[in-house]
Amino acid sequence: MADSGRPDAALWSFWACKEAAYKVFIKQTGDAAFLPRRWSVCLERPLPGENRAGTPGGIAPAGWTGKAVVTAEERRVFCRLFVTATHVHSWAADETGALERAVARVAGLPAGQDASVAVRACLVQTLADFFREDPSLFAVARPAREDGRPGPPVLLLRGVATGLEISLSHDGRFIACAFLP
Repeated sequence: MADSGRPDAALWSFWACKEAAYKVFIKQTGDAAFLPRRWSVCLERPLPGENRAGTPGGIAPAGWTGKAVVTAEERRVFCRLFVTATHVHSWAADETGALERAVARVAGLPAGQDASVAVRACLVQTLADFFREDPSLFAVARPAREDGRPGPPVLLLRGVATGLEISLSHDGRFIACAFLP
């Protein structure tokens, strides 16, 4: 990573992919240990028709969009990766077709807002925009698992679980959400 030309972008790219993959592992198994040192990330070249400028080591300058594969033991998860001048963002799925269908949004955390509240509001507004519906119809819940711990977030439409795959994340001054329509 140190010879990538942008070691900070390389580190955060690998980390973002591993965190996104972890969310998929949790949904697949219900319980997964986050063992990032044991997981490999293979960054692929930029997507066809997208920014192809690169630097040594495969980490491209701001604006780069690409794909990655995270391997953990015998499991593989596929990621989309976005590297900008201000942030690195990734989302993951257990099959590549889902990556192409996903809808995602990255936004700044509004000043003074709780990140968890803000990212849920971002997802609700993104869904409302996409489906052309009233945002008040949507809500996000975290039902408890059998062991009492909160499970992954679930999207509710008029109070009923939709089954749509959703993902929420926040770090520092950024929030991000993604869903599969």
